[in-house]
Amino acid sequence: MKKPNKYFNPAAVLCLFLIFPAAPGQAADAKFYFNLIKDYYSKNTPSSFSVPVESLLIEKQLKNIPKDMIVFGKKPFVTLNFKRGHEPRIIIENVSDFYKNMLSIYEEFVSASGLFFGIKKIQTFEDFQKEYKMKPISEKKIKTILQVEEIDGLKGNYGLFTIGEDGQIIETEFFENNTRRLSCKFEYLRSNKTELPVYIIIDFLDETLKYRNMWLRLGKYNFKNLEDSLFTD
Repeated sequence: MKKPNKYFNPAAVLCLFLIFPAAPGQAADAKFYFNLIKDYYSKNTPSSFSVPVESLLIEKQLKNIPKDMIVFGKKPFVTLNFKRGHEPRIIIENVSDFYKNMLSIYEEFVSASGLFFGIKKIQTFEDFQKEYKMKPISEKKIKTILQVEEIDGLKGNYGLFTIGEDGQIIETEFFENNTRRLSCKFEYLRSNKTELPVYIIIDFLDETLKYRNMWLRLGKYNFKNLEDSLFTD
């Protein structure tokens, strides 16, 4: 599987939403949407969690792990791990260290999805607008589409973020040379004080320039405090 192209950096865009140097009204709109999304995810996403991840593609890849590399009596499974201030980690549990990071390529897709927007690294609108420019291209009562570009990025490379009226990210799309390379759709479930994805539906352009589809099903969230070392190994 080919990693997302680097000309437009979707992993960086999870910390995004800047403005075009433009009229004061447009800047005000950009700041409003930035804060709307940031506040939504800061409120609804715990500071640290681990959640099992399943998909048909992942299941096939787990079958390729040699039996002598699996912990005796255990079944390998995959977890998505998040802690504020770190990139998300995807780890295979119950296998030798050699195989635990075998699916790390999916970390780029998860980062690119925008799932952790506004809750890691850069935190202020002023910092965002030093690196990115953003404008709403469609504004309706129940959803808005925002176009985002890196200030020094190539023409035709940009991201589209569809958000709900509360700031929840519904869909993200990333384009290079005006060709859609990656898109992610999200289905959420509210529980207690959180609202977190239970499905991430990913479409991506592979190395043969054919679109492929992948569903990630997220299981029961464990809101435990994860050690920093998990994200630095």
